[in-house]
Amino acid sequence: MSREPSLHILLADDEEIVQQTLGDYLRDCGHAVVSARSADEVVRAIDRQPFDAVLLDVRMPGAYGLEVVEQIISRRPATPVVIISGHGDADTVIQAMRAGAIDYLRKPVGLLALENAISKAIGTNG
Repeated sequence: MSREPSLHILLADDEEIVQQTLGDYLRDCGHAVVSARSADEVVRAIDRQPFDAVLLDVRMPGAYGLEVVEQIISRRPATPVVIISGHGDADTVIQAMRAGAIDYLRKPVGLLALENAISKAIGTNG
């Protein structure tokens, strides 16, 4: 008997290790994970289906992550976006929140921080 995934999460990062590590962890938690490695892939995924949360790297091929946040919010306003990045400073965090992100995680992302961000996203979304 298969069970429904608890959440549908878009994991947008161009780094293979991040995709594998976070994706495997989220799947182990019972979530359905769709991977995107560029801004174009993020937009196509968002256009295809709704997600309970988007985990988005700030620096990916195709566009700066904060521009992608705005595209996600314009297409799916109820979708919570969590920024993940190894290139963050206070200005970037402020810009991410102004663009519509609900949280900001620095790489390497700790699993407890990831769980907390997803819980926050669920609270925002539902």
